[in-house]
Amino acid sequence: MFKKLFFSFLLASLVNIPLITFAAMPANFTISAWVPYWAKTAGSKSATDHLKYFNELHPFSYEVQPDGTIIDRMKLDQTPYKELIQTAKKNNVKIIPTFLWTGPIAMKNTFSDNTKTQTHINKIIELAQSIGASGVDIDYEGKRMEDKALYASFFEKLSKALHTKNLTLSCTIQATSTATPPARLIKLKATAPWSDDLVKMNKYCDTVRLMAYDQMPQTTTSIWTEAKDKKPYAPNSDIAWVRKVLDYNLKFIDKNKLILGIPTYGWDTQYTKLKTGGYSYEVMKSVPFADGMQVAKDNNVKPIRDASGGLSFTYVKNGTNRVVYLADATSVQYAYEEAKRRKIKGVTLFKIDGAEDQQIWNILGK
Repeated sequence: MFKKLFFSFLLASLVNIPLITFAAMPANFTISAWVPYWAKTAGSKSATDHLKYFNELHPFSYEVQPDGTIIDRMKLDQTPYKELIQTAKKNNVKIIPTFLWTGPIAMKNTFSDNTKTQTHINKIIELAQSIGASGVDIDYEGKRMEDKALYASFFEKLSKALHTKNLTLSCTIQATSTATPPARLIKLKATAPWSDDLVKMNKYCDTVRLMAYDQMPQTTTSIWTEAKDKKPYAPNSDIAWVRKVLDYNLKFIDKNKLILGIPTYGWDTQYTKLKTGGYSYEVMKSVPFADGMQVAKDNNVKPIRDASGGLSFTYVKNGTNRVVYLADATSVQYAYEEAKRRKIKGVTLFKIDGAEDQQIWNILGK
């Protein structure tokens, strides 16, 4: 323990990030992870190999189409997911599949019609029961602020229907740390993180999962051109921002319901220096840990840990300036320890697919 504290203190002093104090594991602390459909073999293997670390697994499987139909991207009744589900249950790991919808107009059309809403709810329950799930995880993104009441009504109806079937409702939401969106997001009509009625979600949802990542499009700054420490700064999940997100959401969500979503991936971002100072940014692609480290090696640069808590480096690609931020075991640990200190319900990783930093497995459960 002394060695751990010494090296944590040394790291924190070098990069100006708060010291990890290794909080004790709260009672009934939940650790879960999303397993993505696009990494069929590696994702199921990683989940199976590390089942002992988890209380729950969330197959990132079901997608709602524009017409309201739901498709199973994973094909959960087939190999290897069928076996993963069976093994998880034998090891007392709950299966709570995720339902993703990113169509705000289609959502409005559905939730404005009681018959369509009930049909949608019935299908969700049918699919959950078909795999013997313990509940469902609803990840409906891109929602509009103007339709906030409709979403709250949907969650109320879904919650009641699920509970009659002894199923739980997990609500996954985009993260924000302020009551209102910044002007630039209102102008862009990109106000999805503010479309959820947190008071009512606390009432109807058994758990609320905060996606405390993809920070750039959800930042509370007025415009994403700030330069921090006089260098490009485009983190996926700045630990200071994560703390603000937790502070804000804990005003509305019971800590015994709140789960912190932690990324295991980063972003490769193109940046342009502005004449007025600072930088403008354009996110190019997500980056798994191993891939990012290979890019750094290929460009003969050494990633450093900065105030965000993550690893970062810059390089040039096809004449454009790029900055890469990576999530690794240490950045995961910062968020993980933050969740434990606040004694919230738990954490969930997005995602496990074999590309996560394998040192993560030395952290979970401690």
